[in-house]
Amino acid sequence: MHLWNQLMLAVLPSVLPMVHAQHILNLSGDGWTVKSNALNISVPGSVPSQVHLDLLRANVIDEPLSDSKSSWLVFKGLDTFATIEFCGQLIGTTNNQFRQYTFDISDVLKHCNGAPTLSLEFGSAIKIANAIADDPNSQKWPDGLQGIYEFPNGWYIRKELSDFGWDWGPAFSPAGPWQNIYLVQAEREEEIYVLNTGIDFSAWCHATQLFQADMYKSQIQFYRRGSGMPERQLGALYWQLEDIWQAPTWAGIEYDGRWKVLHYVARDIFQPVIVSPFWNSSTGDLSVYVTSDLWEVASGTVKFTWMDLSGKPIPGNAGTPLTKDFSVGALNTTSVYGTNVSKLSLPNVKDAVLVIDLTAKGRLPNAGEKSLTTFTHRNKFTPAYPKDLALKDPELKLSHDAQTGTFTVEVRSAVSLYTWLDYPAGVVGYFEENSFSLLPGEKRTLRFVVQRDETGGKWVDGVTVRSLWDQTTKV
Repeated sequence: MHLWNQLMLAVLPSVLPMVHAQHILNLSGDGWTVKSNALNISVPGSVPSQVHLDLLRANVIDEPLSDSKSSWLVFKGLDTFATIEFCGQLIGTTNNQFRQYTFDISDVLKHCNGAPTLSLEFGSAIKIANAIADDPNSQKWPDGLQGIYEFPNGWYIRKELSDFGWDWGPAFSPAGPWQNIYLVQAEREEEIYVLNTGIDFSAWCHATQLFQADMYKSQIQFYRRGSGMPERQLGALYWQLEDIWQAPTWAGIEYDGRWKVLHYVARDIFQPVIVSPFWNSSTGDLSVYVTSDLWEVASGTVKFTWMDLSGKPIPGNAGTPLTKDFSVGALNTTSVYGTNVSKLSLPNVKDAVLVIDLTAKGRLPNAGEKSLTTFTHRNKFTPAYPKDLALKDPELKLSHDAQTGTFTVEVRSAVSLYTWLDYPAGVVGYFEENSFSLLPGEKRTLRFVVQRDETGGKWVDGVTVRSLWDQTTKV
């Protein structure tokens, strides 16, 4: 079981190329050696790879998927805690599987008189994690709260947690340099690109939330549409609602109670009566459905409006009817429109959006015979992916009414997709609505429900509004 603690990877290039400006030497591929001095094991290795794979190819270990006697392989951490040496000198150490490392070896390279050997020696992440857990100063989980894994304490280190075991797979604890390795020489005067984390990282984080929300929305719409299909799909499990720890997860509500884009979108698409477009990007077929979760018939009208992204109507509504009446049965779905995008009169598919507005009347369950409710829902469709859209600046204006406690968003120029209101730290709550589409000239007034305020009301000055336009380079 101690084999993994003592394995070392080493490469012995026959000739180290001379240092040239802009020269990149790819150290990936074959020519590496996996060895354990203590156990007298030396086998060919490669990069990227895992120690387990190299040992398996060399027949040092048996196939772990089919032989239970290989369960001693489930050690963790050989790809995480590494000591790096070059030309016999210590270059650095690592303790995080999820990040990149860059080390300056200029001086080492100049004074390298022997064989230019690059070696990576890995420590046992299992032992290191256990040592951290045994430290009296380490924060501990209360008994009974933490899940049971083949190996405990993986949450103390920055390594893929599924290596410790998961419900969908075994605990093999793979090890080794799992990404490529390069030796890079840059020009002395080369201007290094420095990421503007204040802009780029924030935009990237918001983009991940938009992707997540759109993915969930697409699935939920699809499942709900199944209520009118032969499969009679009548439900969908929204996984998962909220976090119980601080981490980038698939939950809709963050650890501190802040709603992500997903949770607002889920609330919208789970309304009792919705309208949803379905586009087959392979065939170009476009269908629009109305889905109802009411217990009796609902009826109403769907309005179709084609416009370019500046908000100007497309002539002839691109060949699409302006309205369509419908009647949908209890717990059912009905088709209200179908066509092929190639048949639409669109001057530019990258500069077009179909806004779909539904108005319906029906009765909520157990509401009584005379209690009719009016339902409204808006959805959209773009015949091009968001990254390809010819977006324009919607010139959003945000105002706050101190008397009513409401915020008003106004669009002054172009179509605003994924309109998003955000609030600063120090307050926790949610907006009545968020991540919606607005057309030029439209206003949306909404309230923020405060659940906890540590700012004394000053948080209102930090509320901001953005749209998909703000994810672009704004040129």
